[in-house]
Amino acid sequence: MALESVGSHMRAWSRAPAASSPRGAGATLGVLVMASVSVASAQPPTEKSRAHDAFTDSDVLPIPDRATDGQPFAPGSVPPFRQERPRYTLVDLHAHAFMDRGLGLLFDGDFRTPLRSTDWSDLFSSQINADTLEASGLGLIVVSLYAHPVFAPARQQSIRRQIEDAHEFVRTHRDWVIARNPQEARSAHARGQRVMLLSLEGASGILDTEEDIEEFVDRDGISIVTFAHLADDKLTGALLLPSFGGLGNPRGLVSALVEPKHGNDGARQNPHGLTPYGRWIASRLIAHHVWIDLAHASEVATLELMAMMLEAGEPLLYTHMGLHDDAHGAPITDALIRLVGGSGGIVGLIPGESITGATRVPASLCPATCNGRCKGGVYALAAQFDEVARAIGDDHTFLGTDFNGAQVHLPPNRSCPTGTTLDEQGLYNISQTAELWEALGSTSAHSKANQEHGVENFLAAWEKAYGH
Repeated sequence: MALESVGSHMRAWSRAPAASSPRGAGATLGVLVMASVSVASAQPPTEKSRAHDAFTDSDVLPIPDRATDGQPFAPGSVPPFRQERPRYTLVDLHAHAFMDRGLGLLFDGDFRTPLRSTDWSDLFSSQINADTLEASGLGLIVVSLYAHPVFAPARQQSIRRQIEDAHEFVRTHRDWVIARNPQEARSAHARGQRVMLLSLEGASGILDTEEDIEEFVDRDGISIVTFAHLADDKLTGALLLPSFGGLGNPRGLVSALVEPKHGNDGARQNPHGLTPYGRWIASRLIAHHVWIDLAHASEVATLELMAMMLEAGEPLLYTHMGLHDDAHGAPITDALIRLVGGSGGIVGLIPGESITGATRVPASLCPATCNGRCKGGVYALAAQFDEVARAIGDDHTFLGTDFNGAQVHLPPNRSCPTGTTLDEQGLYNISQTAELWEALGSTSAHSKANQEHGVENFLAAWEKAYGH
């Protein structure tokens, strides 16, 4: 599909209601620290660890004839893969399980030790570890790998270590697998196993050459790439965040001041799109069956990436985003949401107060016992979820929690309790995922399809993206 054809659907995307950045004013500190203050550059090659080179197919799809200690199952016993087990149906499209590797000393805690997060407003404390992931109720998680250009300067090596962490987890938790493609994921899900997908947030500096793509995509199984992140780089322009968040992208901000471009609400837009090199890298990723995530891309880059994806037959994908009712800005419009739905794509909403907090909650989503006291928290999330689900279908509407992503999450709803742990400390760790979906369902939001069949619905979209 030509760029002009995409543009005819969008028409400056300023006529439709505005939507917010995935990081609003409440998370400005996190944005400024996470964003790079300079254009990211490729890192020099570093020696790969022996553990990384030693990965085998059995790390991706565990062989169901061995116990955890590596010994064969006793004769006549039933391997755990063949025993009756809970049916896991929930999906998280975006969570950083191994962020200690990506943020270094800035981050408190890691995947291998007890949680450090104790409250919904924690930004840089661990919100995921092995135990809470096990308790999450998730049947599929997209683990986003990230390496900060300042706090993890050996960026490719940081990504390799995170991949090692993922493989170590599935080695010691044999009900989990890392799936490289939809067929592996569907087979594992049919066996009752739980699925981990690897994604990368920010392509520049990691996927700079064909050799990088062969290593991280073809060999290591990165399946989804969030092409842009918080600052412009040598591949693409990034979304210019509102208020002080724009300071994290100085190149985009200066260009927006020099070359004014505004949405219908007056918000400044980054005029930078894909660079010629960025277009080539994006085309190579698509050729290698990578599903491109549009989150964080500037308005211009989004149109260009959309045109490439649609031309290749890829459904459009946003793994983590928010809608327009938080009064913070306008990167996402109703027209774009409809275009995602028309492509057969999917949207993941971030359960974050800085994104959803000011969203008006319709009376239809507020339990009668609450007498209209449904403001913020899970009720605001339900309002955004319901809006997207009505536009593109509840089977295409997911959550992308951005746990460990310097994101303020949902505060407690003490004025109208949900009957879950969300009423106590708000949403602060991944073990609360099942309760979050239960709370969404209790509001009458259109969330039932992916509460009951989330993995199957995600796989149907991924199969279309992978098989283009």
